[in-house]
Amino acid sequence: MDTDEAHRSERTPPLPPSVHSATVTPPGTALLPSVSPGHDRSNASPVSLLGTYCMRNRPSDHAIAVDGRASMDFVSRGLMNTSSAEVAFNAFFAGCDRFVPIFDPSYDTFDSIRQRSSLLFDALCTAGITVADNETQLPQMLNFELKKHVNQVIVQSQPKVLETVQALLVIACYSPERSLLLSLATRFAIDIKLNLAFDELMSSALEEDDSAVDLPYLTRCSRTWFEIMVLDNMLQVDAGNLPALRPEGHMRRCRAFLQQKHTTPLDLRLLSQVELNSLRTEIHAGFAKEDSGADSDILKATNHATIDINLWYSEWKAMMESSPVANLELPLLLINLRVQKHWCKAMAYFRALKCLGTENVDALSAIGLKILSMAKVELRAHLSATLEEPNLYLPNLRFAMDFVWAKCAFCFLLVLKLTRLLPESQTESYRLLEEGNQLYRQMLNARTCAGTTTSRIYVQVLGMSIEKYSRALQQHYDPQVTTNSSPPAFFWETSDANLELQSFVPEQFVFEWNFPGLTLFSSPASWQNFFDDYLLGANHSTDQALQS
Repeated sequence: MDTDEAHRSERTPPLPPSVHSATVTPPGTALLPSVSPGHDRSNASPVSLLGTYCMRNRPSDHAIAVDGRASMDFVSRGLMNTSSAEVAFNAFFAGCDRFVPIFDPSYDTFDSIRQRSSLLFDALCTAGITVADNETQLPQMLNFELKKHVNQVIVQSQPKVLETVQALLVIACYSPERSLLLSLATRFAIDIKLNLAFDELMSSALEEDDSAVDLPYLTRCSRTWFEIMVLDNMLQVDAGNLPALRPEGHMRRCRAFLQQKHTTPLDLRLLSQVELNSLRTEIHAGFAKEDSGADSDILKATNHATIDINLWYSEWKAMMESSPVANLELPLLLINLRVQKHWCKAMAYFRALKCLGTENVDALSAIGLKILSMAKVELRAHLSATLEEPNLYLPNLRFAMDFVWAKCAFCFLLVLKLTRLLPESQTESYRLLEEGNQLYRQMLNARTCAGTTTSRIYVQVLGMSIEKYSRALQQHYDPQVTTNSSPPAFFWETSDANLELQSFVPEQFVFEWNFPGLTLFSSPASWQNFFDDYLLGANHSTDQALQS
């Protein structure tokens, strides 16, 4: 790609004006400028035009200026040949696009993206080569070069375009710096008015003549903004980020997006996540208002959350099964929907437990124990759903973002913890160990195909969890001295695995993610009373000594 072509790729494509007067923005800032060849900017803001003229004609006070040259893509720079780039590009669209569902395969082709944006092209190749190549250092090298490309784009004053935002979202999904990159993508998206795209798209649908509007472009803009909303809500709930966006209106309205003719199968996945993550944000915000409230009120809020999530699941399941565009993607859509349902319900229940004001399971009320049991049921259902279709969910982890890897490892570790807090029979304990080993093997195989360092960390966390659990089972359930009639609680009381698993809280789930539940513990009331009496006696003796 030559320099002139690279410059052209960074220009915002012109679009026709909206026909919906309620969403028209002031002159000079409209989302959809005129596409007529003789487009006249004389009606733009005089202040903005004067400012541009003054800045261009003012002599520089410095000997240093920002380098405005656009960067060439990896192929043009000789970092990879065209054949390798095509392999990486195709690998991204073989599965990674399910986790960043903002593209249209009929439009976002290899040649098209390379012509439009070198940054987006590099981002897709970097994510794809991580899946396609686990034997060389090429993924690490491209990732290093991609960071430099991002830095250049941020510093340069060239106008940001849709492809710039899309590139940042792709990188954010596969980078530890996800929060910072998402913030940059959000800022750029607002600057180019992507937040208005869906309203413009829906307004044009109400008009008899929509020929003056570039519907495909508005569709791509809407997808990108929806993904920003999904990631913002997800990081707010699951990573403890501060809220950046505040939705206006009910998110169910996004379903209207499926009625336009440019819909793809992955739009079903994207829009279901838009609704779910918005719902999760509302649920967790509602629980925040119930902190230290009455147990009955917390249980009521928990039941409401259950109803809302179940309704979301049943409605979207029906829509996916009846959708004319789902096609071969339907099995993956449905299994992903089930996994998300169980995950969200479990996390909501643990958030409800936090409102009760204690992490000591032995101090929980009957309502608290009921909510804890509900959480355990959902975690086991989550594990079963991931293992039920061995050729669907887990093999596709090789394409997944870090969050999905973390979620799978965390869920099993939390199941182990609840097995200690709510003991099970010997049969169930060994069944859980078998399922854990199956999960570990599948994740290990998927990680072997994906060379990310972060995924390797979560597989190691899962392996350590299973190792501790297996050792605890072997210590207690010795067939020479034990029968199946042994009390289930005895397994934890007679092995050192009690302390190991109770204190096993990987730092990834503390500093990177804000997953709840790992800090729950069991401290019998008798022991607590003993320490209270001991401390009270010690204080009483101290008072007597001071008085004497």
